[in-house]
Amino acid sequence: QLQSEVVNETKSLDDAQARQEANQKFQQGHLLLQQLQQQQAQLLDQQKQIQQQQQHVLPHSPQGQQLQQKRTLLQKLQEEFKQQQTLLQHELKEGSLILQKGQ
Repeated sequence: QLQSEVVNETKSLDDAQARQEANQKFQQGHLLLQQLQQQQAQLLDQQKQIQQQQQHVLPHSPQGQQLQQKRTLLQKLQEEFKQQQTLLQHELKEGSLILQKGQ
């Protein structure tokens, strides 16, 4: 009987530790999501600045071509961030469901 009590106590400690680790990962995921959203906002600002600069430059000039390359690169980064954000939101949703079931 003593052995089964020790096993049960160990199991409940393991469960508590697993819940705590899952909760920490969940919190870290939310922080990462916030950082991604901030970076996306910065990218959008940079894109707007480039668009404004492009209005004052001939498209085929070296400066115009350089601005277009920057704009294209920023658009690609924006798409990657959106994909990462979607994946992270999906993982957070799953993590939330797992935490809710465990409590």
